[in-house]
Amino acid sequence: EAARKRLASAGARAQILARDILDIEPGKLGSFDLILHLGVIFITPPPVRARILEIIGKCLAPGGVAILSYYAGELPKRRADIHRALRVAVDPESDYATQIATARATLAGMHNEHPPGTREYALLDLALKQTAAQPDKIFFHEALNQAFEPMDTSALEAALAPHGISFLTYLDAPQVGVAPTSRERALAADALDREPGGYRYAFFGKVGARDSAADARRPHLRWASRLVNPGVGVTYHGPAVWRDRRDGRTVQIVNPETQAALDELGDGVKSFAQLQSGARGRMARAGVKARPEIAAIIAGDLLQLFFGGFVAPLWKEA
Repeated sequence: EAARKRLASAGARAQILARDILDIEPGKLGSFDLILHLGVIFITPPPVRARILEIIGKCLAPGGVAILSYYAGELPKRRADIHRALRVAVDPESDYATQIATARATLAGMHNEHPPGTREYALLDLALKQTAAQPDKIFFHEALNQAFEPMDTSALEAALAPHGISFLTYLDAPQVGVAPTSRERALAADALDREPGGYRYAFFGKVGARDSAADARRPHLRWASRLVNPGVGVTYHGPAVWRDRRDGRTVQIVNPETQAALDELGDGVKSFAQLQSGARGRMARAGVKARPEIAAIIAGDLLQLFFGGFVAPLWKEA
């Protein structure tokens, strides 16, 4: 009822379903460009998890994106070990408050068997602190949930691959999206999560033939930048330091082609074609000849700047 009131202004565009997910028929839901599944899959039993992935697989439209959030990596696995110990100590038939109190008392009494200074000690200590810091509702929702399980991104990728869905990247670690195939990107994500992992927002897409390494040159992207020209007259003859207008961070730009492209972005959002053309013009006016591989140079530098949080790719409908 609360959701209906909040979405009343959307009219027929919004439909709210309260169903047992095992009873949902994916074919009757429709096809969607964007599916959000946040904070659920890692606390559901295997049959429910399988149905969730089936629904996503069958309902995601070609070109669409599904965003899933879950715990991944070594640190969440340590928390899962702690959760299992807490569940043993708690009587599941007792009331909510008693379960919380018993679990928190048990958590406070846990001691690390590994000596201080080791990686194992540091991981377990952090896992204990993170678990203890959770508010009661989340603590009950996760720590005392029999189905709690950290996820491997490669396992999710394998489950969605038969539906034509690829793993794209992590929201907070876009560098894992550079590998050329979905499987390689998922394995790169798993490798990243070994040190030590955490709560991830993962992007999966039904991208078809476009499933390739991240490419800044794709025509549907428009680029925006927060970098400011150092103001001392960039001549495109050597490295120059640029400043982030929001937080003051600096980054050295070595390639003159990229310097000229960033000057173009100083005038506003641009497509890659506009960046390349504008950069050529700026360099020509400065008496500097652009190298034949200008497109590859700018594209590679844009991705590195994106990973550093200095520029952003914006989506434009075809």
